[in-house]
Amino acid sequence: VYIMVSLFIGLFASIAMIAFAMISGGDMGAFIDLPAFLIVAGLAFFYSLASGGDFLERIENFGFGAVRAGWIGLLIGLVLIFKAHSNDPNLENMLPAFAVAFLTPFYGYVFQFITNMIVNHYDNQIETNEE
Repeated sequence: VYIMVSLFIGLFASIAMIAFAMISGGDMGAFIDLPAFLIVAGLAFFYSLASGGDFLERIENFGFGAVRAGWIGLLIGLVLIFKAHSNDPNLENMLPAFAVAFLTPFYGYVFQFITNMIVNHYDNQIETNEE
């Protein structure tokens, strides 16, 4: 029971600290973009599905896939930004689009952060039980 409680406390406190950092910046809404979230979560899900393995390996692969999906999302976003603003190189018009494009790696690393905590927790459980 203690071991599960430590996982939930660690996950909750970590997510709370990330949320606090976002809120302390003044605008939590700047970190919310549904299409970016869906691209990262969807690609990570299909990456973990295709990678196979047992349950923990799939969770770990979800985190790896999320980071890769985040970088793919950033590159797609940059291409779209440069295409849309090729005739209007005014940086002030491009900054909001850059902010959204950088959300995909952010989401990817947050997913990987969470999945690593879960996988490491259960890996340590398995090692402890084997000893």
